[in-house]
Amino acid sequence: MTISATEQFARDLNFAWYEGRYDDLEKYYHPEVVMSVPGCLKPVVGWAAMLETYREFADVVQVHAFSINQLEVFAYDGVELCHLDFEVDYETSDGRFQEQGRDVYVIKENSRGQKQVVWRTQQRIDYSD
Repeated sequence: MTISATEQFARDLNFAWYEGRYDDLEKYYHPEVVMSVPGCLKPVVGWAAMLETYREFADVVQVHAFSINQLEVFAYDGVELCHLDFEVDYETSDGRFQEQGRDVYVIKENSRGQKQVVWRTQQRIDYSD
């Protein structure tokens, strides 16, 4: 199976954070990216704030495993919507957890032809339903 450029982009973005390469994340996000955070009234705005969310997560969580289960890309007139389903095994001071979730990215090429996330959200997935 051939992986599209957008699928590879999403995989590379996720493994950059998983491998602790936070400085590499800047290229994946538009300078004015917006993240709608579940359960929060205020969005994360801008790539500096977005990158800080990764660092804050790493400060309180030890990730034992991360895997991508499914990745779908939908293209619409120069904009791509990416659903990335994942599993993560992590530990905090409250214990060890295994969760499934979905990152949803809206991806657009910038003026230099580079793909960048312009909007993002996450959803928890409960497969028990």
